Amino acid sequence: MLPTSAYDYLQRYDFGRLQEAIYSQCPADIERALAAHRELTDFLALISPAAGAYLEPMAEEAQRLTLERHGRTLQLYLPSTYLMCAPIAACTAASASSTASAAVG
Repeated sequence: MLPTSAYDYLQRYDFGRLQEAIYSQCPADIERALAAHRELTDFLALISPAAGAYLEPMAEEAQRLTLERHGRTLQLYLPSTYLMCAPIAACTAASASSTASAAVG
């Protein structure tokens, strides 16, 4: 029978086996994960307690990948700015229009 909710799925999941897989990682597993194209299973090595000694190489790799994928750009999404600017721009345009018509008239 398939789980009908996330709760049902989590109730049936064997977290003990996952914990065992994480804690069984050795330095060679971490070095392999850092050296090659990473698979989902390499994530276990990178979050294991044994990876603590590899934080600096992991940070360097993260920085390299970020620069490779995104360059040195910074993009921000500020929806409140867009919502606030539209009415102000309309009010500014309307007041400029009425000022111009008052000066002409």
